[in-house]
Amino acid sequence: MCSPSFCGNYRQHCLVKTPKPWRDAKRYCRQRGFDLATIDDMGAMESLLPLIPKESDVWIGLRGGGPLSWYWSLADTDFYQEGQRDYRNFQLEGSGNSAYFLNGQWTSVTLTERIYAMCYDANKRGEDKYVLVRQLMTGTAAREYCREHHTDMVAIRNQTENQIIHKVSAGNKTRHTVEHRISDINAAIEAQLHSDLQTCEYFSVALDESCDIQDKPQLAIFARSVSNDCVLKEELLDIVPLKDRTRGIDVKGAMMNVFVKPNVPKLKLTAIATDGAPSVVGSVNGLGHCKTR
Repeated sequence: MCSPSFCGNYRQHCLVKTPKPWRDAKRYCRQRGFDLATIDDMGAMESLLPLIPKESDVWIGLRGGGPLSWYWSLADTDFYQEGQRDYRNFQLEGSGNSAYFLNGQWTSVTLTERIYAMCYDANKRGEDKYVLVRQLMTGTAAREYCREHHTDMVAIRNQTENQIIHKVSAGNKTRHTVEHRISDINAAIEAQLHSDLQTCEYFSVALDESCDIQDKPQLAIFARSVSNDCVLKEELLDIVPLKDRTRGIDVKGAMMNVFVKPNVPKLKLTAIATDGAPSVVGSVNGLGHCKTR
């Protein structure tokens, strides 16, 4: 797929409207004493954007090298002094194409990982320039968010800034942050459990009727599943309140409502174990009688 190409001579740019492959575009520019455009800061970006037709792709001079090389999303040349672009503090530098900050050190990850973002805001002063966004985002989404609401994703130029960002990220671990983390973990565990039940070969449930600290009746529902490779899993599916009465039909209704959210395939249900309460095992209104209706 060929695209239009750019010629660039420092900040003087011209758009070549003849579609060419990347190598031909480079050769075309160089034969005329120019080269493909290089975008190294926001000034170059702003000068190029008015020349590009809407919804058009254009070749520029960026090309991937051999070994993995790192560069900051914040590309403004005036932001860095000599050597500051090359500051690194990796704890683990793997094959990922992005990095996250944890406890003062960096670890490489893929752009598809969903974690919090640290933005940089050039219009603020001191530690307020570093803004922690408590929202799970991919690397691409984090960059778009930071550029839209602030300046860009944070760039760490030296050990002093690394320590400041460590302080800011640690200082923002408030009660609400912990609550968000717990909520995220709970959602991930719940999603995994629901996925296991949807893909398992068979499953059974165990019901335990009890009362909470306010003496209100509640029902704990445990699920045990067997996968197609014979892996056995047992997890708490949910704890649901029971309204005033705890008849077998009430217990059944609570259990069936829990099955609705994860879209549990009821035909895979092979057994129901109970605590032996009369309202559950009764022959007239017990759960077993309701199940046969």
